[in-house]
Amino acid sequence: MGELMANERLREAILNAGLTPYELAEKLGVNPKTVERWVTLGRVPYPRHRHAIAALLEEREAYLWPDALTPERATQVAESEVLHIYPRRAVVPNDLWRRLLERATKQVDILVYAGLFLPELLPTSSRT
Repeated sequence: MGELMANERLREAILNAGLTPYELAEKLGVNPKTVERWVTLGRVPYPRHRHAIAALLEEREAYLWPDALTPERATQVAESEVLHIYPRRAVVPNDLWRRLLERATKQVDILVYAGLFLPELLPTSSRT
């Protein structure tokens, strides 16, 4: 049997949500010791609890318990996160940049070395 390890992702997500393990246990209707085991021993909750925890903490289930997914499901999740990779910025069509920026509903995070082209692509209403 492998060595049990704390689930630091779960611990951090609980803290970021402003909850204690006891409060999370109350919300889920489970014993507080059960939540402690999930965190300190890295035990994986039943699927119904994983779904509820992920929703309460506003995190992806696959992020909190990457080993809980079947290898097939883990592959599907990984493939669904990256849609396309472009080797250089110049290869990305300008209309794609515009569509992505115009359709964003919350925020856009872009990691670039030099993003001087971005202001030209922003919708006029977004420029501040």
